[in-house]
Amino acid sequence: MEPSSINKFLLISIDCWRFDALSRTNPSFNTPKFELLTKDFTLAEKFFVTAPATRPSHTSYFTGLYPFEHGVYGQTYLKMFEGIPNLFQIFADAGYHITGRSERHEVF
Repeated sequence: MEPSSINKFLLISIDCWRFDALSRTNPSFNTPKFELLTKDFTLAEKFFVTAPATRPSHTSYFTGLYPFEHGVYGQTYLKMFEGIPNLFQIFADAGYHITGRSERHEVF
C-alpha cells in the first residue's frame, strides 16, 4: 500500500490512569496536552478488563482473547502462545508502520 492511502491509527494504553482523571471526562482535571492530542479521537467509554493484572489484560486487549486462550495468565508470564494473531501483526500485514513504547514488551 502507498503510505498516503493508509489511514493513521494511534492507540494509547496507559496503565493505571483512571478514566475519571481526564478533563474530557471530569472537568475538575486539567489535561490540555492530552485533550489536544485526542480531540478528534474515539474514546472507549465502556472497557472491561479480562484479568486483574496489566500483562494478561493488555494481551487480551491486543488479541481479542481471554488469558486462558492466549496463555498470559499473570504478570510473570512473558510470552503468549505461538501463532496467535494480534493487533500489531494485523496492522503490520496491512502496511502500517508499527512502533511501540513500553517498559516491558516481550509478550508480542
